[in-house]
Amino acid sequence: YEYPLLILSIAAFVGLSVVGCVDEKANILVHSIAAGVFFGGFDIYMFLRMILNAFPAGYKCQGWIVFLLSLLSKQRFFMRSDPETIHTTNYEVILEWTNTCCIVCFMYMEVFKLPNTANFFLMVLGHGGSPSTAGADESGGSYSRIGGY
Repeated sequence: YEYPLLILSIAAFVGLSVVGCVDEKANILVHSIAAGVFFGGFDIYMFLRMILNAFPAGYKCQGWIVFLLSLLSKQRFFMRSDPETIHTTNYEVILEWTNTCCIVCFMYMEVFKLPNTANFFLMVLGHGGSPSTAGADESGGSYSRIGGY
């Protein structure tokens, strides 16, 4: 089940990159579709990670809470009478950023609560490195941990 989840998360983050490149005022349709791919795709990803028991042990309750908060923040999509309009209230913007924070929290718990990364708060990765600190990834490239805090 790992590869389909990986593809889903990559597709969701491609949606995020489009949201970052296409402003609401420049093209609301493209921006809205990309936002839907990001928020919807990552919600599906979070749900599947939780029901497949692929989330770090001891953090399932927090994972479900973050997922449910993310779902509740979707009510902003049903508040507009005209879907072609840009955010009309601060409430909608707050809900959108709440949703984004839920996704960031879920990713943080997913990565930094695993046994190998539990002692890290932040990790910076770089490409390459000395043979003693570098490892090989599946594509034949190398990586090295620059720092873990």
